[in-house]
Amino acid sequence: MATCAYRDGFALPPARFAGTDWKTHCHSNLRSGSGASDKSEFPNSRREAVFIIARWLASREFPDRLMPQGGDRAFVQDLVYTTIRRFRSLHEVLSKLVERMPKGEGEALLLVGAAQILFMPDVPDFAAVNETVDAAKLTNKRAAGLVNAVLRNLIRRRDEMKAFLAAAPLATRESYPTD
Repeated sequence: MATCAYRDGFALPPARFAGTDWKTHCHSNLRSGSGASDKSEFPNSRREAVFIIARWLASREFPDRLMPQGGDRAFVQDLVYTTIRRFRSLHEVLSKLVERMPKGEGEALLLVGAAQILFMPDVPDFAAVNETVDAAKLTNKRAAGLVNAVLRNLIRRRDEMKAFLAAAPLATRESYPTD
């Protein structure tokens, strides 16, 4: 069986695993001990969202076809749709915090974490950072350090970033497409 492809050190679901096949494959690799933590048998809901966002970034495939079934579906769906709906705003904010944006799953991790901090007030900041970093640890320890540093910096500079977005053009502030 083929393994998950890597780009810039971050796992990225292979394009040939459409729908849930790639997820089943990658998650079975995680459960088999190739990087999964002992906290639970399955990846957390942020991890599910990161897989979906990474796939969406690579292919612009409809995310509704990638949603998991089961307990955390509502939260994962809210997180994925918030991230996609606010993609342009999130990207602008993150570009002020990260000198060079990682590609693939690294970018997806930062987007998911930033979406929780900036646009999901029901998610406590500590939970957004901790769970997103835990999801990053399943991929790469270096990625976890970057995600932790960027998200904590975003929390410290939240008011500045919200002011930046408020002053930004409507297309950036509301992620409105101009093409």
